[in-house]
Amino acid sequence: MTTTKKQTSETGGEGRDKRYAPPVEGYLPLYEAVKLWPVKIAKGSMWRWAQTGVMVGHTRRIRLQTRTFGGRLYTRKDWIDEFVACVQAATDAERNKKIAELQALPDHDEAMRQINGKEVRR
Repeated sequence: MTTTKKQTSETGGEGRDKRYAPPVEGYLPLYEAVKLWPVKIAKGSMWRWAQTGVMVGHTRRIRLQTRTFGGRLYTRKDWIDEFVACVQAATDAERNKKIAELQALPDHDEAMRQINGKEVRR
């Protein structure tokens, strides 16, 4: 004989289990925060960004800010926005630094080879 849980007692009739709800409003579990992105991303990407971050350049690592409640990771909408802004700014800075280095080269063809990763034909 199998037993079933009553939906109204465990979830409050909302379909979400109250046992896993964060104690503070505004926090979202990572699996729900995935839905806030304008493009489709995997749940594993959110977890990876929270754990190991995104490497920008060779020295800087940017992590998604999270908090743990009951052994589960939660984040906030403003933390996601901050993470995206930091990654974009750092990426733009790295790209601008690389362009400036290439423009300083005396040989323009050499710069084009480095930018395109292939030989320039004349």
